[in-house]
Amino acid sequence: GSTWPTVVGADQTQSASEAIEALFGMTAPIPSAAPGRVLLVVEADLLCTEPAQPRDEDLALTRALERFARTANRQTHAIVLRTGRATRLPSVLVQSPFVRTVPIPMANGDERLAYVRLRAGALAERLGSDREAVAQTLTGATDSWTLEQIEALLQICQQQSLRSVNDLESTARAVQVGAAKS
Repeated sequence: GSTWPTVVGADQTQSASEAIEALFGMTAPIPSAAPGRVLLVVEADLLCTEPAQPRDEDLALTRALERFARTANRQTHAIVLRTGRATRLPSVLVQSPFVRTVPIPMANGDERLAYVRLRAGALAERLGSDREAVAQTLTGATDSWTLEQIEALLQICQQQSLRSVNDLESTARAVQVGAAKS
């Protein structure tokens, strides 16, 4: 059977289905009377090459995920497959009575503002501006963006030679146009 690395930071090569099998035997001891919980979060947008008709490795992975969903102790073990669209996952998983689909809504303006306030300190300092001005500008320029997209924008802004808060809006527009074209 497969196992997880026993040393923190150690590399171990195994297939995704082997990792899921290893998850069954994993425990998470915590210093309390409650049993530990094990959670595996997977960025699943590119998990399967042909989600509509899984073959070979995709089929083995689908079987392992389905088996996990049917037999794992839900009190102690869970796998989260994070994806932008359920169609990027095999339908046998999405339609399984043992799998829950949880839609996560887009961040509203207040949530985006709070996130940017937390993350924009270094950018504001670099621009010689206050954090609130940067937060307000970026929040206004990122309507209907996910927090992940906003984080990517913040990283791009850090890498660019921006001179003022006014440059933030044009950078956001350029990122949005570039994302729409690609």
